[in-house]
Amino acid sequence: MQQLRSLKKKLFGGNSSEGQQKPITIQMVPENIVLVAHGSTVKIKANITCHTQGQVNFSWMKVENNIPITLPTNTFKYSGSCSSLPSAELVVNNICHGDQGVYQIEVSFGTLKVVGPPVVLEIFGDPVDSIDEEETN
Repeated sequence: MQQLRSLKKKLFGGNSSEGQQKPITIQMVPENIVLVAHGSTVKIKANITCHTQGQVNFSWMKVENNIPITLPTNTFKYSGSCSSLPSAELVVNNICHGDQGVYQIEVSFGTLKVVGPPVVLEIFGDPVDSIDEEETN
């Protein structure tokens, strides 16, 4: 039990005046809410500072109905890096209204998991319909 308390104190910090720092910190770019046009592409970047030694892994998530869903980052829709410090990127292609929502990165180091601050995508605009040849004549 003492080890668990010690680990929590190390991970989440105690009094900042004690000079302790969290082993992993995450800054999102862009921050907060991002307005994105329908059909465009958006890049979300996580700047990660890791004060630990060892293998660090990332996974990108979209929160749907308060449940984080891990995104595949090797598809046309979602691509990005998941394994290199000091930053990781998620690219969302061909934005549609279904992409609206909260995106986060989860950084794991052993059994420690740290979730980055949320980035909210708000989508505006409508899909462009193709023009029929009859309409142009």
